[in-house]
Amino acid sequence: MKCPNCGEEIKEGYLYCEKCGEDIHIVPDYEPDLEFDIYQSIEGILHEVEKEKMLENERELAHKQKKQKRIKLCVLACVFVLLLGALWGVSRFVKHSRYHSFDYQLKQAYACLNEGEITDAVSFYERALELNPKNALLRLELAESYGVLGMESAYMEQLSIVSKASYSSDADVENAYQKMIAFYLSKEDYEAINQLLRDCTYDVVVNANQKYLANPPEFSYQAGTYEEIIPLKLSSNSSGVIYYTLDGSVPTTESDVYTAPIFLETGEHIISAMFINDYGIVSDVVTKEFCIEVIRPDAPEVLTYSGEYSAPVSITVDVLEGCRVFYTTDGTMPTDQSMEYLGPIPMPMGKSWYKFITYNEEGVSGEITSREYKLQLDTAVSVDDARQAVIDIMLSNGKIYNSFGESYNVEGKYLYIFQYPLAVPDKGDYYVIAEIYEDSTGLQSKTGSNYAVNIYNKTVYKFTKDNGNYLLEGF
Repeated sequence: MKCPNCGEEIKEGYLYCEKCGEDIHIVPDYEPDLEFDIYQSIEGILHEVEKEKMLENERELAHKQKKQKRIKLCVLACVFVLLLGALWGVSRFVKHSRYHSFDYQLKQAYACLNEGEITDAVSFYERALELNPKNALLRLELAESYGVLGMESAYMEQLSIVSKASYSSDADVENAYQKMIAFYLSKEDYEAINQLLRDCTYDVVVNANQKYLANPPEFSYQAGTYEEIIPLKLSSNSSGVIYYTLDGSVPTTESDVYTAPIFLETGEHIISAMFINDYGIVSDVVTKEFCIEVIRPDAPEVLTYSGEYSAPVSITVDVLEGCRVFYTTDGTMPTDQSMEYLGPIPMPMGKSWYKFITYNEEGVSGEITSREYKLQLDTAVSVDDARQAVIDIMLSNGKIYNSFGESYNVEGKYLYIFQYPLAVPDKGDYYVIAEIYEDSTGLQSKTGSNYAVNIYNKTVYKFTKDNGNYLLEGF
């Protein structure tokens, strides 16, 4: 086929001229059947297109409905998630609030206690204590719960905290100590009680439980140097036994038991002591050193020398100022419990052995002075003669009615006993006879009446002593 415009040969299948670019319009020959077929084909194509379009619309609608459904589901899911989140948030808030609420935790603890759920109660108590750690009463309640559960260490720990805490009241402290002491008592652990009380600074508790405490013995004198004999006393805070040594060695239960004051005389002394209370608790050992430098008084100066005497004589002693003199008449060692020298002593008949000792105001004694005497009177009048002379006087004046001393005035009788020979200055030498009343049971007592009988002529006098002066009164 050639191009109608330029005559160039058109290639088969081309609809334009490659040379001039002219469009080639090919008009086929009209064929009615072909046209009908074409129309039918076009109608089918249009129908298919319409059908496809309808299917496409349906697919789009279904897709749109699915999409809308998915959107709704997403919205519902989001709402649900938001709702769950809100509920979770509220729950978290409630839990957080309760976890940080002291009142709630304490309330729950009490509720668990009422239901017997002690373990759960402890958990709530512990959290409450975290929120309010300076609550002594709460610690005491927690300790009780620990005790019920047998948690002894935790029980004692809480009580110990209360006993030492500055925020604890006096009542709380006392309550805590009494519970700890009761716990140790249940274990019979008295040593633990002793240590607990020794560390305690709360006087009310210590004083109330003294019997469990074993403090070291207390000394009545401080260690040091003294110029006098000291009666050292040891004391303890409660009932028990004090053991001591005098050489500084550690005392044991085999050592001396303290029962009375220890008199420390001149010299060096190292006293060690310990105390064991009724529960067997042993105290620490306490040791103190003492140096006693006592100035001892001189020995008594006895002015009447030892020897033999033939006439009555009095034994006199020069007593130092501020001192006292004591004596014995049988040769035994005198002490401050012996007879005290208060003035001249009539020398007794026969042999006698006197020992004198001086004590100063501090109770320190000096050396002893000894004297031996022998008195044998140079007279024909004996002691029995003197006694009989007094009896004769009593018979003559009617005081007695026989030589046995019996009297109408009393149920008993009067006895006349020789006391000692006596030289009365400027008045001669005499036997002193005392009147003794003996009742029907044999009990004797002095009547206060004394008589002096001249050792040479048996003259009888009423005899009295007034302020050191001797008075003689005749019948």
